[in-house]
Amino acid sequence: MRMKVRHQPATRVGLLICLIVFMLFAIASFDNFQVGAFADDATYIVLARSLARGLGYTLSNFPQPVREMTFPPGYPLMLTPLVYLWPNSFVPLKLLSLLATFVTIVFLFKVAIDKSKITFGTPALGSVIGLYAIHPWVVGASGMVMSEAVYTCMTFITILLVWHYERKDQRVVLWAIFVAVMLVITSLIRTVGIALTIASFLYLGVVQRKPRHLVALVMAWILSYSPVYLFNRNSGGGYYRQDI
Repeated sequence: MRMKVRHQPATRVGLLICLIVFMLFAIASFDNFQVGAFADDATYIVLARSLARGLGYTLSNFPQPVREMTFPPGYPLMLTPLVYLWPNSFVPLKLLSLLATFVTIVFLFKVAIDKSKITFGTPALGSVIGLYAIHPWVVGASGMVMSEAVYTCMTFITILLVWHYERKDQRVVLWAIFVAVMLVITSLIRTVGIALTIASFLYLGVVQRKPRHLVALVMAWILSYSPVYLFNRNSGGGYYRQDI
């Protein structure tokens, strides 16, 4: 059964302090990295602009648009509304990463305080959250137009959803569909997200031994991933990527 734990005010104050410190570091370094210095962020922006202009999932910076065969479409799709609304500014794109990192810290806190899964004392909990919040890579990624911040955010949210789903005894199918969609979205942001899907299946089937939940999630995932598979096949690709 799930343990209900009342969190001390000091713990919540610690989270607030970590968030404030992170924001100070993130704002101070927000413009340190030049957009386009990496090929990846430039590619994401070009793909988002192509989608916003109705050119499909293509690299429109070529004389003739070239179909993108490597990067998954999840992150460019998230950038598309921002590119459409603010076509001449990179700031909203960077703010998406900042917001995602902020939310990640909150959900990391929620993962760490789940006493039914992880046992952290208050000092250890503060150390984990604090070190994550001020880590140079975390702070740096929060000001970049890269998929890492959004992917990490989606990962922690999905982990919590899987844990919540495992405890459900009613509306299992409905929750399975919801979790499956989140797993698919996470893997469409970065292809390494398939590892989270496999881990979720193993967690339900091997660790928790809940075959009903496992079967429901696997079936829901197959249905949710089918459109992606058909798109890849029609693009000349295969099971997981367009160029396989």
